[in-house]
Amino acid sequence: MLSTSQKRLETVSRNISNTETSGHKRLVSFENILETARSGSITSPLAAQAFATDVVMAQGALSLTDRPLDLAISGSGFFKMMDGGQIQLSRNGAFQLDGDGHLIDVQGRYLLDEHDTPIRLPHAAVSIESDGTIIDDGIALARIGLVDVTDGAVLSPLGGASFQADPADLLPVERAQVLQGMLEGSNVDLAPEMLSMMTALRQGEMGARMVQVYDQLMGQVFTTFGSSRR
Repeated sequence: MLSTSQKRLETVSRNISNTETSGHKRLVSFENILETARSGSITSPLAAQAFATDVVMAQGALSLTDRPLDLAISGSGFFKMMDGGQIQLSRNGAFQLDGDGHLIDVQGRYLLDEHDTPIRLPHAAVSIESDGTIIDDGIALARIGLVDVTDGAVLSPLGGASFQADPADLLPVERAQVLQGMLEGSNVDLAPEMLSMMTALRQGEMGARMVQVYDQLMGQVFTTFGSSRR
């Protein structure tokens, strides 16, 4: 019970700390997966069969920013990011240009095109079509690489709105749209998370009391056993 409560508290704390993180997806522990798996919003159909953390991929609210390099994905899918030679997935579309003109996110990771090449732009005032094609003065410069994951794929949370998946589980996005000048908000609802936190704390307290009672009983057993041998 104590380990279950601790796991639940860690998950809830991560959700609460990311309520303002663009594109963050709510994480659920095994107990919560049992409660929500019927909705079909869990990425892995096997998630309820093991104690783990899984991801609720429901769309977060979209907000208008009017910044040309702010991008939101409407529908399923992820931006492909490059971090130290490793491809990661993200729903946070708050991008900017670095000193070399590369599109990067707040962590300094490169946004990749459909060929897994870092995207480089001459300036920020470009037009981005719904399919991810970047246009400058009527010329297509690149197309943003959007991917989805196969059914049953395991998404490993990396913090914030970032994930990692097996490259074999990645596939092209079919119906997602890129929205320029917008950002997707976190899909975390603070009120249920606070309720989950209080429940986990109560369970932890109950578990601690059970351990204390067990220790007392074992102490009595040893005392009685020792007395009987005299």
